[in-house]
Amino acid sequence: MTNNPAIGFKIEKKDLSYVGKGLSRPECIIAQPDGTLLVSDANGVMRINADGSQHLIRRKSNYDRNYPGKEPATNGFALMPNGNMLIANFGTDVIEEMSPDGTCRLVMDEFNGKRLGSTNFILRDPKEGYWASISTYEPDSFAAHNGNWGPNDGFVMRVDSRGPRVVADGIRFTNECRLDARGQFLYAVESFGCCIARFPIKADGSCGPKELFGPADLGGVPDGIAFDEAGNLWVTLIGVDQLGFITPQGDLHIVLELGLPERAKSFRAAFKERRVGYDDLLTVSDDNVRVLTSITFGGPDRKTVFLGSIMGESLPSFRSPVAGLPLAHWK
Repeated sequence: MTNNPAIGFKIEKKDLSYVGKGLSRPECIIAQPDGTLLVSDANGVMRINADGSQHLIRRKSNYDRNYPGKEPATNGFALMPNGNMLIANFGTDVIEEMSPDGTCRLVMDEFNGKRLGSTNFILRDPKEGYWASISTYEPDSFAAHNGNWGPNDGFVMRVDSRGPRVVADGIRFTNECRLDARGQFLYAVESFGCCIARFPIKADGSCGPKELFGPADLGGVPDGIAFDEAGNLWVTLIGVDQLGFITPQGDLHIVLELGLPERAKSFRAAFKERRVGYDDLLTVSDDNVRVLTSITFGGPDRKTVFLGSIMGESLPSFRSPVAGLPLAHWK
C-alpha cells in the first residue's frame, strides 16, 4: 500500500486518556460495536459499559478439578456466537467457557494424553471454531532453558468440528495470534524470539511452514497484536513498554514510548545475554502505565485504541488515524 495513513503517526504519554478504574490485571480487551468493553480480570472478566459503569463478571467454576498450587487467571479470550466467552486460563492451564453470569465449564485441560500447557490466547475464527495459543509446556514459563530464555515448544491449536489439532508449532513462547483480512495467514507472536511468525493457511485449515514477518528483532518482547484496515500489524513490546506497527512491507514504526530510555537500553542488553527474569519485565516504566500487553480497536468507527497491561488499573486510550480490522464477533 503506497498511501498508508499510519505512517508518521505518533502519540505521547501526556496525550493518552484512560478508561476504567480499579482494574486487576487487565491483560486483554474485547471491544463491541455498542461501546461495551470486556476486559480480562484476575477474578473473571470486567464489563465496562459505554457510559463508563463497570460490572465484574466473577468466575464461578462448575467443574470439579483440582490443580494444586495454581490460581485461575483470565488471559486472552474470545466472544463466541452464543454470547459466552471462551477463556485461556493462564493460571490453571485450561481452556474454559464462561457464561454472562460467570459460570465456567471446562472445555479442555489435556491434549494428546498430557496436560495442556500454558494457555495464553483464544481467537475466534470467522468461519468456524477457534484458534488457541499455548505458550509452553514448561512449568516455569519464564525460566532460562539451555542458554535460551524460553524453549521453542509453543504452538497454536485449531479447534473446530474436526476436533483439536496442532496447526503451527516450533514457537518460542506463543502469545497472541491473529488472521489477516483475507484469512491467508495465521500470525503468531513469538515472544521469546522477539519477533512475529506467520503461517500460510491451507484450504483444509492446516498451516504451512513458519515464516518471519517484519524485523527479526523487534527491540522488545512482543505480546499483543492487532491488524488495522491498512494492513498494518500493531504490536505491544513489553520490557521496553512501546507500541508500534509493522507495515505490510515488514517495516517497524514505533508510535508510543512509555519506558524510560536508559532502562529500556539495559533491558535489551540483558535480554541478548539471556539474563532477564520475570521481574525485569515489570520495572521499565516510571508509573503504573506499564507492561503493555495488548491492543484493541474499538469505538463506533474502530479508531479508538485501548491498551491492555498487567500492572495497570485502567486502560490507556487514544485515537488512531486508521480503523482496526473488525474481528469475527464485530460482524
